[in-house]
Amino acid sequence: MEKGQLGLRLSFYAVVGFIFVLFGQITPLILLTGVAIIVEKNVWLTRQMIQAVALCFFEWAVSYALSLLGYVTGTINAITYVDGISKFMNILRNLCDLGVEITVLVFVILAISRVAKGKEAKVPVAAKFANWACGIVMMKQQ
Repeated sequence: MEKGQLGLRLSFYAVVGFIFVLFGQITPLILLTGVAIIVEKNVWLTRQMIQAVALCFFEWAVSYALSLLGYVTGTINAITYVDGISKFMNILRNLCDLGVEITVLVFVILAISRVAKGKEAKVPVAAKFANWACGIVMMKQQ
């Protein structure tokens, strides 16, 4: 793997980016992505960092939607005094949150193992978004 302008391997940036996703560190991830895009100017690295940001955004959006569900559940419980529905909704919300966390963990582990070798991360929807953002058109195989 080639070294970048700052003397670090390009795969190092991508691995650290996905580690930030794993720990939910959005601000350092955005800053590292900015460094990767502006300073390094490498298309492969840019795609990997965009995939990391997209995966982090997915986790954040689902967590936010689930917290809104918790707010609505709490409001229903306060208005109607239906305790059973509130407990069921909280369990459902926690199971969904756990599913998202496990999904992100699996994608991060797979992505780290791939980018450490200098290959594409191939995060399912994020890879297509990254290619679109970089202006890369992938040919469909027939």
